Amino acid sequence: MLQQRYPTDPVAHFEAGRYFAFATQYERAEAASRAALKLKPDDAETLYLLAAIESRQGKLKASVDTARRLVKLSPDSIRNRFLLASLLQANDQSKAAEAEYRNILERAPEHGLALNNLAHMLAERGRTDEALPLAEQARKALPDNGMVLDTLGWIQHKLGRHGDAVATLTTASTLAPTQGAVFYHLGLAQQAAGRHPDARLALQKALELAPQEDWASDARTRLDKAPQ
Repeated sequence: MLQQRYPTDPVAHFEAGRYFAFATQYERAEAASRAALKLKPDDAETLYLLAAIESRQGKLKASVDTARRLVKLSPDSIRNRFLLASLLQANDQSKAAEAEYRNILERAPEHGLALNNLAHMLAERGRTDEALPLAEQARKALPDNGMVLDTLGWIQHKLGRHGDAVATLTTASTLAPTQGAVFYHLGLAQQAAGRHPDARLALQKALELAPQEDWASDARTRLDKAPQ
């Protein structure tokens, strides 16, 4: 292997880590990445790779710590700050994640994914009025991204704009046809809009795609109680 043939070459260890990560062999990927960092402690690409690998392994706290180290090393990098914000969000550190997303948007106001993620997080915390304009901006930045449209449609539904939500989420389902959550959200919006046959189809599709998700139990209950 590269790192065995070139034990003092950090690039060889990095390339091995990237290869193992691509092959989903995350323990070996982490070991190779850490070996690279021993040889070159402040390499931004290796730190980015390691944070992603740790996240994939469910080591969220470690991945946040690695991403913080990365941002400290290169504080002006939008890519690195977005990684940190995403990992903070995944680690339920919502206040810190919000601060990082807002920092990104001060530097890059049209960053579609930062707009979307911040809107989604605010909506989940009940701040839907504040989330809506962010979600609308995200749609303008990424009009063909189904998950961005899903965020917007879900916020519209939460605000009682069920007709708008159905239209937005219908488009989202065509752009992200393998995402069960999109069909779940569409089904709820259709139920609220009184479109019960369509809602049944959407909820059935959601469960077909993702039967083990957190929302699956609610989807089954709604199907059992839904009008034919």
